[in-house]
Amino acid sequence: MAFYHNGKVKPEDHADPRDFMPHEDEVETTFEEEAMKRRKRQQAI
Repeated sequence: MAFYHNGKVKPEDHADPRDFMPHEDEVETTFEEEAMKRRKRQQAI
């Protein structure tokens, strides 16, 4: 997901970026779980 900066936006005007990117779903696994999968694949080689 891209980085969105709301520094000068009032709290009541903040928008969730996922509202504008419906094609990007929530990640099913955490970063750590993905890293462990990658590490296991690399060790299997």
